[in-house]
Amino acid sequence: MLTVRGVDDLRAALEEMTTRVQRATPQAVEAGAKEMKSAVQAKLELKSHARGTPTPAAPGEPPAKIDGRLRDSVRYDPPMQTQPGLWMTVLGATTVYAAIHELSGWAGRNHASFIPKRPYLRPAAEETMRNPAFRAAFAKIWAVAIQG
Repeated sequence: MLTVRGVDDLRAALEEMTTRVQRATPQAVEAGAKEMKSAVQAKLELKSHARGTPTPAAPGEPPAKIDGRLRDSVRYDPPMQTQPGLWMTVLGATTVYAAIHELSGWAGRNHASFIPKRPYLRPAAEETMRNPAFRAAFAKIWAVAIQG
C-alpha cells in the first residue's frame, strides 16, 4: 500500500520504486538465463547416439547427443550493465564444435567434412522467450521489487 500526500511524495515513491526495480533487474536477467540454459540443454537431449558413429541428426535438427559434452558446455555470463538501466548476459556453448553445429561449416582434418546447420541455440532461445514461464520469472522478481 502506497500513501502519498502530494506530488513530491508521489515523485519520491516512484523514484524509490524505480531504484528497487533496477536493483532487481540483474537477478531477473540471471533467472532468465537459467531458464534459457535449461531449454538449450533440453534441445541437446532430444536424440542420442553411440560414440564413434556419425550423428543421426538431419540438417536443421539439433545435433544428436553422443557424449553430452556440447550439452554440458552451455554456460552464461553473470549479468552485466551495458548502460544505466540496461542489463545483459551472454549465453552459449563453449566446445570447439558448438558454433559449427549451430551455423554450419567445414570441419575435420584439412576441413574435409561439411557439417550442415543443426541449430539448437537460436531455436531454444526463441522458444524460451515466447514461454509465459520465462516472462513470469521476470515479472515475479520485478513485482517483489515494486512492492518494496
